[in-house]
Amino acid sequence: MRRILFVIIVIITIVFWGCEKSPIKPSGDNLTGNLTGKWSTVQNTNAKTLLKSASEIGNGTMSYWNYETLITTNSDQKAINSYAKGEGGIAVTGSVETTFKYMFAIPGFESSNGTSGDDLVAILLYNMDSDPEKPFYTLNLCKSGDDWFTSGLDVYYNDGSNDTYYADIAFNYDGKQLVIDEVSIPQNDGDGNVTISGVLKHTLTDIPANTPTSLYSFDLADNGGDMGGWTIEIKDDGTWLEIYTWEDVSETITATWKTEGTDKLIVTYDFPEYGDSLTFGTDNNADYSHSVEYTYSVSGNELNLFNETDYCFDIPDILPASECYSSFEMELGLDKGSIVAIVNRIDLRFNKVN
Repeated sequence: MRRILFVIIVIITIVFWGCEKSPIKPSGDNLTGNLTGKWSTVQNTNAKTLLKSASEIGNGTMSYWNYETLITTNSDQKAINSYAKGEGGIAVTGSVETTFKYMFAIPGFESSNGTSGDDLVAILLYNMDSDPEKPFYTLNLCKSGDDWFTSGLDVYYNDGSNDTYYADIAFNYDGKQLVIDEVSIPQNDGDGNVTISGVLKHTLTDIPANTPTSLYSFDLADNGGDMGGWTIEIKDDGTWLEIYTWEDVSETITATWKTEGTDKLIVTYDFPEYGDSLTFGTDNNADYSHSVEYTYSVSGNELNLFNETDYCFDIPDILPASECYSSFEMELGLDKGSIVAIVNRIDLRFNKVN
């Protein structure tokens, strides 16, 4: 599914891979007395951290979990916002009960010459309850033309177990709303049974012309707020410590840092032990490093780290930027040729720890 590819590409884009592995000494004009010390910030729940454990978050870099994607169009547009609660709902009743309010939908693809490809629609529904004691539900739907593939309801419990209800589910999707007439599905391995039905409409988000607009983020009121926090300790010997803490879990990543000029901060991570767990397409146990380049500012007891990079950079003979824009336009229901820029942005704000 393109959503999976989207996540993989975003991961690759946001991380700037480098090859410097030797210790980096601090340099620059605005260093002593400004950056050094301890700084803290809250880790908000977002599209990346949702459903992740404390150890998973703590074993990724702070920048990995804290970027947003902003889209700029050349005219006023209304975009499908899959991270916003939809109108209506798809109800599940019977052995388990929930109502789906969130929907990702991947419409049929179009070939590069403009002709229609297979009439393929793949849809993922999910619920997002802030109560960790309640199960997490997903409903997968897929069809091509008039043929429906096996679809399924998955129920994930907080003890690690899960139940599945799989069958061919007929549905209609017109790009704006999903309709499921009442259908009964038995439990795969058990005596349970559920009934699924309802209508769910996408929420549309306004994108004013020439205004960068974030679409891939959750409303904090819907997802339970924060998931712990980060402390960064910036030492004057060039050591950078990222300490993630949530309840009784604490994870630390060690990096190095340097400054260039008056406002550029470069943080470099080495992860020889992780292999390809953080690097798509590399060999297991490969020794690698990557750097994130921030623009920074210090005002009293506040530190701001900012980074912005093009998402749809041109990859000759593989993925031209224009095709990248087209895929977003199709997924978001935007006019063809309306996207002029897509950027990933990190904007982190810290308070000094005494």
